[in-house]
Amino acid sequence: MKRETKQTVFLAFSIGDSAVSNLFSLLAKRLSEDYHVVIFSDKRKPFSFPSDSIEVVYWPSPRPTRFRDFRFLYTKIRAYRPVLMLPVFGANNLFALCGYLNRVPHRLMTHRTISSHFKTSNFKKWRKRRVFSWATEIIANSKATKQDLVHTFHVPENKIEVLPNGVPDPKVTNVREDFTIAYVGRLSEKKGVDVLLNAMTQLIIKEPAVQLHLMGGGAEEVEKYSQIAKDLGLESNTVFYGSRPKEEVLELFSKARFAVVPSLSEGFGFVVIEAFSVKTPVIGSNTGGIAEIIRDGKDGILVTPGDANVLFDAMLTFLNTENATEEMGERAYQRFLKHFEIQAVVHTFATYLIQKINRNL
Repeated sequence: MKRETKQTVFLAFSIGDSAVSNLFSLLAKRLSEDYHVVIFSDKRKPFSFPSDSIEVVYWPSPRPTRFRDFRFLYTKIRAYRPVLMLPVFGANNLFALCGYLNRVPHRLMTHRTISSHFKTSNFKKWRKRRVFSWATEIIANSKATKQDLVHTFHVPENKIEVLPNGVPDPKVTNVREDFTIAYVGRLSEKKGVDVLLNAMTQLIIKEPAVQLHLMGGGAEEVEKYSQIAKDLGLESNTVFYGSRPKEEVLELFSKARFAVVPSLSEGFGFVVIEAFSVKTPVIGSNTGGIAEIIRDGKDGILVTPGDANVLFDAMLTFLNTENATEEMGERAYQRFLKHFEIQAVVHTFATYLIQKINRNL
């Protein structure tokens, strides 16, 4: 079948129901108005794109890290001659190398987390620096991840663009429960769950009716932290759900008095903008991407990471402040619509990419 004469753009992401997949699917749809878009996916999930200018191909391996994946991508580059390549997560290294060897004009990479979150050897850091050097531009999702690129991987600042994540506006109706507090995320010490539970031991003394609902984590993590909560005397004040679909996450946020994001460090903070999308203010750690989203005292409260006493004070203050949820929640929602609603983010993202390509014409 003869391919249309549009220039070609390569995107690589896992097709599915995740926030990243939704963002890049909409980005593909927007770019298909001007370019032929080829999507490389490691997941063979049923998915239809409403455009003849979008083509989906699948990596030979479950993760694109083998020689056959390199050969597959190399062949596609030679056939399509893309003007721009943009991967997410697992395909970053392969896209950078193949794009560099074939001198693709725009070889973008994405950086969406902070390297200190993971144990990384000096060799792996060196290797990542090398991979970043093959890219022409790198897209960070926050100023925190940009600084991680600069300080950890020595990437020049003028090579980095900050473009935030985005999620759809769910347009839900809030039915608040005055003593419900929401936590959504992995159950781990790095996410500040231990700090949150310790703060709760102080809070229930002042507000015995308060209920902390924790959504996220696998079976082992839920069992571990349920036992910790029980040992701390919080068994009747905590509810553990484990991992749940996005609809249930938003339902929990929409009924909560406020959400808590107590991470010790965070590259961006998807859960913050998800809470904002349903008009729920957030008490979050004053660190990384969280502090870039929450405006202290306007749409939430920023607290010192790892300090249970400070977190307790913030939660108690919030519970004792009349109309805090309504007033801060509305400001949070307006901030979400302006900066983090997915259509607005896609527009900014696509405009940046198109301008990059057009400058070379």
